[in-house]
Amino acid sequence: METINNSPKNLLRQEAKLAVKSFDFKKVSPLIVEILASSKPFLDAQSILFYWPMKHEVDLKTLLELALQEGKKCYLPKTLAQGHDFIPALALVHSLEQRLIKGHLGNFEP
Repeated sequence: METINNSPKNLLRQEAKLAVKSFDFKKVSPLIVEILASSKPFLDAQSILFYWPMKHEVDLKTLLELALQEGKKCYLPKTLAQGHDFIPALALVHSLEQRLIKGHLGNFEP
């Protein structure tokens, strides 16, 4: 028999999940990219760590493409398996056409 946990923390977590699912990331992603692309930290950066967006995340691929065009070193997180352990690492991105695979944790990585 499954018990329902109605603790304030669990209810808040459920509300957050519903809010994320109903949020229009495709609509706001270009606006966020525009703001970030004109920000001083982005303009000054020589190297930037990005992430490859999952379903309910802001899509920064156009910002990644812009950074590559500007000659910035761009990285994506990568997880290396070592036995039962996962070691976090960084992979240099050369282009958006670079082949990505589904990693050990379900995210796409070089």
